[in-house]
Amino acid sequence: MPKTWENSQVYEFNFTRQWMEGEAFSDYLTSLKSDRSHIVATLKSYFFQGHEAEFDALCLHARDRQNLEIGPSCGPMIYGFAPTIPPYIIEPTGAKIVEYQRRHFGFDVFEGGRLFSTDAAKPIAEMERAIDGLIYVRNCIDHSPKWPFIVSNIARYAAPGCRLLFWSEMNHGPTPDIGHYNITDDVTDFLRMVEALGFKIDRHFSNDPNLPDLGIVATKL
Repeated sequence: MPKTWENSQVYEFNFTRQWMEGEAFSDYLTSLKSDRSHIVATLKSYFFQGHEAEFDALCLHARDRQNLEIGPSCGPMIYGFAPTIPPYIIEPTGAKIVEYQRRHFGFDVFEGGRLFSTDAAKPIAEMERAIDGLIYVRNCIDHSPKWPFIVSNIARYAAPGCRLLFWSEMNHGPTPDIGHYNITDDVTDFLRMVEALGFKIDRHFSNDPNLPDLGIVATKL
């Protein structure tokens, strides 16, 4: 199978379908339909270890503003910030996920948001400078060969004051599988790119010292 964006999305949905059949997704659904405590705990483990007060402040910032999540697969995490305005959600395999979840579970996880089942590299006009709350992008851009356009769109959508939560693996070695693409072997280059796109980097981190990964908390200037 040729390594193209389209074939990468086939790979992604096949992986997503397997995950939806597992216990971890069941825990997510239970949390989504109750107090969302499992989602909140997961968010804190991803971005806020040692920064619990920052999580509370971000929830207040996001609550009554427009938010966006890009590439959540079948489990949007943006709901963990308890937004009162339905968040935008961009997920290329979203239509397939909706069809699968409605058939198997009777509902879909995007019902609380505004889903765009489209390539995140394609700009969406109504979102331009419209996101004044939070943009959440985790484990996403390294799944597309068009990742520079996704990053550019993040800057396009963010209004001044918008917060950014970002994490990705940066390098998958010399032969990434069909679902993954290398970003860089020097995270400093990526940090400079984010700054050049108009963000102030508040902090950055690695979740796994064994990976070339990068997490970012930033603010649009």
